[in-house]
Parts: sequence; C-alpha cells; structure tokens
Amino acid sequence: MVKRDKECRLGREQSKELRNAYEGCVLAVLRNCKVVATTLSNASHELLRDSSFEPDFVISDEAGQCLEGDHCIALTMPTVKAVVLIGDPDQLPPTVISENDCNEGATYLKRALMTRLQKAGYPCTMLTTNCRNHSQILDLWNRRVYNGDLRVQSTR
Repeated sequence: MVKRDKECRLGREQSKELRNAYEGCVLAVLRNCKVVATTLSNASHELLRDSSFEPDFVISDEAGQCLEGDHCIALTMPTVKAVVLIGDPDQLPPTVISENDCNEGATYLKRALMTRLQKAGYPCTMLTTNCRNHSQILDLWNRRVYNGDLRVQSTR
C-alpha cells in the first residue's frame, strides 16, 4: 500500500486513514463470512486473526503442489478442527529451487504434506471420474500413472 500511497501523493495521515478504513471494511465483511478463500500463506494474515472469523476447516486445493510449511501457516488458526487436502500426488510436486542437486534439505522440502500423510496411512479417496479431458487425451496418463482407474464422464 505504501507504494500506491506515494503514487497517489497521499500524506502520512491520509495513508493511515485509508489503511484504517480498508481494515474496517475487511473486518466488517469477515464478521458475516461463513467461508473465506485465501492462499495458504495469507490464511494467517493479521486481518483474519483480528477478526471474529473462527474457521473449523482448512480446505487446501492443489495440495500435492504445496510445501508442508505453507500448510503449517494455515493450520495455526486455533479453531481449526479438520483439514481436507485436495490434489493429485501423482502430478507436479512442490517447486523447490536449490543450487545443489544433491541437497538433502531440498529433497525433504519437495515432499508435499499430502504425500507424507498418504504414505503414513491417513485416509485418502481417489476421485476416478474425469470431467476435464477427452478420453483420447486422458488415455495415455490413465494407463501410465493411474492403472486405468480413471473414467471420462459422459458429456450427455
């Protein structure tokens, strides 16, 4: 916000008033929210913490691509009772860039929380109906990765 305030030539007091007004609007909206969609890294933002928003669930989409630490941020909300991870551990893993290809720490970081929990025996459900691809496009990956378990939903 500071950069934008400078671009608009706002003084310090005007900037502070604007920030307070913005935060007031956000808190007013959050008071009436049943669901908040955010990135994992913003799930613990001070505006969420300062509001009366008390989530019972964390639902993480594309969880197979998320670093474990990113999930930890979302799980710091004290009211969270359950976590649902949605994603495909057989697709892209989390992106970790390391200067050393043999860096054990980087290898450890590349594992998604979803993969760790799946290997530890936590309950997982594979969704087998694919609504996004034509059967000829899906066929190669279905045979090579999913042992033919996927089915294409009829377009009728």
